[in-house]
Amino acid sequence: MAGRQPILNFLPFIFSLISFILILLVILAGTNNLLTNLYYLRTDTANLIVPAKLSNSTFLRDISTVSGTDLVGRDASATSLGLANTYTLHLLTSCAKTGSKVDCAPPHIGFKFDPRVDLRLDSTALVGSFDGDYTSALRSYANVSRFLAGAYILSAALAAFAPVVALFSARFPKAGILGAVNSLGATLFLLAGNIAAMVTFKKLDSAFNKAFSDSGLKSSTGSTLTALSWVAFVFSLLTTTVFFIRARGASSAHRGRRAVRSIDPNGKPGGALVTGAGPIEGAYAEGGALGAVGNDPYVKKPGFFGRIPTWNKHNYVQVEKHPALVRTDVGGREEAVVVESPDDARRRLDDDWNAEDDFAGERTGRGIAMRNLPVGNKKTRDMNTAYEPYSNAI
Repeated sequence: MAGRQPILNFLPFIFSLISFILILLVILAGTNNLLTNLYYLRTDTANLIVPAKLSNSTFLRDISTVSGTDLVGRDASATSLGLANTYTLHLLTSCAKTGSKVDCAPPHIGFKFDPRVDLRLDSTALVGSFDGDYTSALRSYANVSRFLAGAYILSAALAAFAPVVALFSARFPKAGILGAVNSLGATLFLLAGNIAAMVTFKKLDSAFNKAFSDSGLKSSTGSTLTALSWVAFVFSLLTTTVFFIRARGASSAHRGRRAVRSIDPNGKPGGALVTGAGPIEGAYAEGGALGAVGNDPYVKKPGFFGRIPTWNKHNYVQVEKHPALVRTDVGGREEAVVVESPDDARRRLDDDWNAEDDFAGERTGRGIAMRNLPVGNKKTRDMNTAYEPYSNAI
């Protein structure tokens, strides 16, 4: 865990920063005539033709033909209505494009795009003939518009706060819990906003084409803005995951430090470090004796097999007379380090090499010169002197 701790300190900062930038692009699309290619819905008015209101009257057409006076009226087009070639719908505004000229409305929360007013369809023969599905989809969009703006703005604010928490959590591990909760909130707001935007604009696009395709109006949904919002969600989710992994690792390291920080009643490291489960008499933790399991919530209570003396034995690592130092790693965790000189390590290796081998005496060397010589360092015992103390007592 210590080896990958620097990576876990660095990843939340990068992931949250990327997520914040992508959310910011979604919010600022169309603002000040910028990023107009990032849109939710695009409407094309180039082929708009709306017949005149009295075009179905045969009597008026005949009179107009005889008198030479136009009593029917002209068909409405994008040019006669003064419309732009395309209209793009964004989160906080809409933009009109005519060639290279772009004109966007002032952005505000809860922006609503109404084709009847913005495309001036109420002044044509289409007034009062709107499809029911289109009216329902337009009403749903008006209700969701304010929620979408709020969801993305809140997620951007939380995502902007996450890099700051990531920097502090590298020094203060407990700050990672705040970062995890903060990033989780941004992720949930992004998820809700993305789903609501996809459903709402897909429904509006379908209803718009169904209602006005005969008049030459066409609409299409934008994929770039939707893709950016989902990529931002993925990075926000990754940030949340890394924060939770770090918080869990910090919690585990804290419990480990409570168990081995002090193993001597006088506050000094003892002669042996105890590894294993279950309370050990004479071993002390920061909050008191490890034997008092019920008084320390950080010490795990032994299970059924842990209560059996022969089932779970404790392992002792001999550290001789060398002091155990406590150092802090890059992740902020403390660990005990035994310092010894090279001579001590060399002496221990020599002692191990010279240790008695219980099985070596049973083997002899091969070859003529070493046929009767034993192999190994098994000590030989004189059976006449082995029981000398007992023979003197007779």
